Amino acid sequence: MKKTNLWTTLALMPLLAACAPTVPAPAPATSAPAESATTPADEASSSGSSGSLSMKEGCEKFNALDEKLAALQPTDKKGLLDLWGEFDQASDAVPYDLQGLYKSMSIVVLGYQGKAAGQGGGPSKQDKDLVSEHFLRASGLCTPEGVTLTLKVL
Repeated sequence: MKKTNLWTTLALMPLLAACAPTVPAPAPATSAPAESATTPADEASSSGSSGSLSMKEGCEKFNALDEKLAALQPTDKKGLLDLWGEFDQASDAVPYDLQGLYKSMSIVVLGYQGKAAGQGGGPSKQDKDLVSEHFLRASGLCTPEGVTLTLKVL
């Protein structure tokens, strides 16, 4: 039986939660008809996003974190753990369509951190493949925003 790294297991939980479908709560019944305070422009700008960063900002943020990962030494346990935290926190601030990329990349960074700490051989092939899938999907979203995504370490 294969031994599962505790950190990888813990890192997968937010990814699974982000992928789980959510059902909106029903609106409370009121006696008077309510008028919508949102305009069609508001709805268009908020559709597909759940974070505070725009699509372009999310793409640029990913490239900046990718640069940090490329600059880290493979034995820098603290640096890798800090970078994992940055990817994890940023996943909540980026648009929904980029969250899978950030969460899957945080799992890969956590795998590298485990390897640096002597706990495992680094991220699994499945984890790397998941990043690749999300990277390709996100590239199609970032290119129209004028940002070319980079993936220097995988």
